[in-house]
Amino acid sequence: MAFIGKALRPLRAGTKKLAILEPAFADAPRLDVRSEAFSDGGPMASSFAGSEGVSPPLRWTGVPPSTKSIAIVVQDVDVPLPAPLVHVVAYGIGPETGQLPAAALPRAGSKTPVAQIALGRGVAGEAYAPPTPIPGHGPHRYVFQVFALDFAPTFAAAPDEKQLVEAMRGHVTACGSVTGTHEAT
Repeated sequence: MAFIGKALRPLRAGTKKLAILEPAFADAPRLDVRSEAFSDGGPMASSFAGSEGVSPPLRWTGVPPSTKSIAIVVQDVDVPLPAPLVHVVAYGIGPETGQLPAAALPRAGSKTPVAQIALGRGVAGEAYAPPTPIPGHGPHRYVFQVFALDFAPTFAAAPDEKQLVEAMRGHVTACGSVTGTHEAT
């Protein structure tokens, strides 16, 4: 399988289609987003990757007082596809929390409901997909994007990343991101 990853190494989605780079969000103040599990741009521990990986802890500061909810989108910008792969779409998080603990976002097949977090559709459906890059493809960057919103979005059905971004236009009070990396060996 590593030979496929090596053959695909030049192919990368890139950062141009990240949710946080939506032109409507360009003037939004910046949140300070961090993780105790990795430094920005640094490697993520194996406990946060692979089929058994859990979502890493996240913290954010700088939330404006007008914020009513928080949304999170995680994207792999190094996947060999035309656009970044969406690992989770989460919204409806209370603005007062300022954090998500490790394993707060459920993986596919989890029977544990998540209080106060609504999940949209990503690559694993309505769940968190841990980083699992193609062996041999090299390191992948996983961008954890946090959005402070002046409303609490609701949807008739679980939204995908594009639907959430569309709903957030004109409502982002601040946003920020932190990037972790992982490489399959």
